[in-house]
Amino acid sequence: SSQVGKIFKSITELKTDLIKIKTLINSIKEVKPSEQVIPMAKEQVIAPVQEIIKQHEVVSVPPVFKKEEPVAQNVTAIPVKPVVNQIKPKVIKATIPKTDLEKWIGEHVLSIIGIGVLVLGLAFFVKYAIDKNWINEVGRVAIGILAGGTLIALAHKLRKTYKTFSSILVGGGIAVLYFTISIGFQYYHLFSQTAAFSIMVVITAFAVL
Repeated sequence: SSQVGKIFKSITELKTDLIKIKTLINSIKEVKPSEQVIPMAKEQVIAPVQEIIKQHEVVSVPPVFKKEEPVAQNVTAIPVKPVVNQIKPKVIKATIPKTDLEKWIGEHVLSIIGIGVLVLGLAFFVKYAIDKNWINEVGRVAIGILAGGTLIALAHKLRKTYKTFSSILVGGGIAVLYFTISIGFQYYHLFSQTAAFSIMVVITAFAVL
């Protein structure tokens, strides 16, 4: 920076000296031809110019390059938040299925009525056969056991398709077996008390299972 200042100062002084030289030249031109003394004018012009040139010798100054220091750039890392589409959970209201009254009546009430009629019909048929002596005592008990077993077997076959109806059939078959064993023990004395009790226990255990 000091060298640059010196250069600017030298340039300013040169400008001043040039102005002086121009003034001097103009003053010489204004002198009349009779008053002109060529040797003296020549010496007067050359001497100041040489002095000015000696005073202001141009000093070659190497170019100054200012090294640019690397500027540390403070880069603040901006945290990038992951874009997540917030999906609001849908509130699903629990809908209680309405009971179909007709379906319930068809699957429960009518089935129970049908099994009840079947059991009563078998009981009436057995009693009627007893009164008319159409079938002997062993045949009557055998018909009751066969009817109860048939109902239970049919219920077992339909248990996957018609659960409600099959459970009602099982109940009807067990009821027929109870009546048959009870009549065979009390009226016909076909079973002893121990045998009748054992058969009833087996039927009850089967009903529970």
